Amino acid sequence: MSSFVRVNIRSILKQFNMDIPFLQPIFETIVNSLEAGADKIDVVIEEDPQILTHENAVPKKVVGFSITDNGYGFNSENRKSFIEYLSPAKIEYGCKGVGHFTWLKVYEDIQIESYTGNECVKFKFNKDFSEDDIEKDIFPSTKSKQTTISFSNITDDYIKYRKKNGQYTTEILHDYRCDADIDKISDTILEHLLIKLFLLHTERHKNFEISIHLNEQVRVIKNDTLPALEKLSFDILNTLSEELTPQHYTFDLYYNFINDNRNIHKLFYCADGRTVMSFIKDIQYSDLPDNASSIMLLTSEYFNERINNERNQFTFQTSENNPKITAPIPLPKINEVLKTKIKEILIEKYPSLVEHNNQIIEDCVDEYPYLAKYIRNEESSLIENKSDIVSRANRQFERDKESAKNDFTRMLEKSTIEPEEFKRNIERITDISARELAQYFLYREQIIKALKIIHSGNNTCEANLHDLFMHRGDSSIANSETFSKYDTNIWLLDDKYMSYTGIFSDKAISEITTEIGNENEQKYGQRKEPDLAIFYNQIKDDLRDVVVVEFKALDVSADRKIEALTEVNRNLKFILRSLTNVRSAYGYIITKIDDEFSEYIEAQQGVKTLFSNGNTPLYYVYNDNLRDKNNNPVDSHIYFLSSETIYMDAEARNKTFIDIIKNSN
Repeated sequence: MSSFVRVNIRSILKQFNMDIPFLQPIFETIVNSLEAGADKIDVVIEEDPQILTHENAVPKKVVGFSITDNGYGFNSENRKSFIEYLSPAKIEYGCKGVGHFTWLKVYEDIQIESYTGNECVKFKFNKDFSEDDIEKDIFPSTKSKQTTISFSNITDDYIKYRKKNGQYTTEILHDYRCDADIDKISDTILEHLLIKLFLLHTERHKNFEISIHLNEQVRVIKNDTLPALEKLSFDILNTLSEELTPQHYTFDLYYNFINDNRNIHKLFYCADGRTVMSFIKDIQYSDLPDNASSIMLLTSEYFNERINNERNQFTFQTSENNPKITAPIPLPKINEVLKTKIKEILIEKYPSLVEHNNQIIEDCVDEYPYLAKYIRNEESSLIENKSDIVSRANRQFERDKESAKNDFTRMLEKSTIEPEEFKRNIERITDISARELAQYFLYREQIIKALKIIHSGNNTCEANLHDLFMHRGDSSIANSETFSKYDTNIWLLDDKYMSYTGIFSDKAISEITTEIGNENEQKYGQRKEPDLAIFYNQIKDDLRDVVVVEFKALDVSADRKIEALTEVNRNLKFILRSLTNVRSAYGYIITKIDDEFSEYIEAQQGVKTLFSNGNTPLYYVYNDNLRDKNNNPVDSHIYFLSSETIYMDAEARNKTFIDIIKNSN
């Protein structure tokens, strides 16, 4: 004896979530047609005309559709199933008895007309539907079986118009309808139902033809045009299994590669013959070596048992990592096995992937040596991508930095510190510090490359060379709140100058000496503006060293370049005459030293030739004629440097440290 409880349709609809896709009524109706034995299904899409908003015209949208099939139709058995919420009919095919109720989340009115062979059944299905609304007429059995279901009047959940003076206007407040694009609609239907259609044909040997119509356009989905999917099965143990529950679940991965040069990859978890959600990011991939597209669909009775009534979400938390009675195999565990299986498939298809992935990893280590430990130790992706690798490694580096800092702080707050804990935390802080320093050296490497480009230019202006070392008009005071190690690139000359107390670019000497705390009583050279002036090495007895740098455009004549010697000596003279605490002075003239200039400068009195790492020598002049404010002599050393020598020396110093970090992992 059967029994039932009446359920109000409006109450049913309140139980559904709000994530029902706009096209879900099409999906559900096609599936119903197939399960009703139909082998020919026509979907006719209706579109609205362009609707003008107050700003511009919006694309045409779907306003409704109708589906006609040649299945069994609404015979007595199917009518009984239709009016029963959660009907068990066709449950073996994944039917839940709720699909047609989801129609009413999208459409207000559904008109049904069905010829079953001996009856004509007509009724309107809406929120106020009752069994009494069904009209039945006896019909000659010679009439072909045919059912047409028409959907109209989209609900406020998917389109809402603005009201004015109590009346609806044509102005749209929100619109979640899909575009009336037959290709997109057809592709979406096939994507959503592919596993259903494939298994229907291969396992139940069913033929079908689904035609989608939009005005004069037609797209057809047929059993013999479906992509051929290969199948890979694997079992996963149910660690929480009891006597009446499965000891393991079987998962079937259906896949195919399509040589279309489009690199589009459709990777889905499926349930009840529908795609439910895309694979998580860690087991997705892109850019196959031959630019092929691919399909991968994972199915299992495990998923079928844990899909919501709307078939658009699983009933378990996808990020939950602990087994539960309701979800004994967490999705991360499934993904762990799935990733291994996908990797096997990809390597079999593309044997060069292993070498490709290893090369990408090493390229990342070369480019980001401070992240080498994280790059090499992280779990590899199916197909490595440089930006993804670096992004993941950077996130782990930032997490480690925060963790190391917090652990060290907590340790220092303790009254007693265990030696092992102290050793462990010191090692972590040291490692993080070295990597942060290596990150800075990576920045320096880019500056060196920029200097190479400037040096190789045929007509590089002096301003570009100047700005590479330090932007014109700037100052950098080491003890100021705004000080940054990126303020200047004076380390290109020598790392010892990074201990500067102040560095000034294109500043008047009067301003420079005032900023470093001198009275500047004597008015020497008030209008002079050296390219760069550096004060560094604040040591005992308040002594400091002074550096002046002059830049000369790389392509100017030898006469113009030699003038810089006079400029350096002049600027050093004016600065030193304002100071009393100078230990040594250095002057640098930076330009390109070609054969012509080498001959020119080697002929100058007092010039010495020194060894350099570049292809040209370094020239040195000692000047013992410069004096400070108290008329005490100051040892002054003047150098002519090629921009090539500078970047080669800096490159050698930089490489030494980067290699240490890179090889310490």
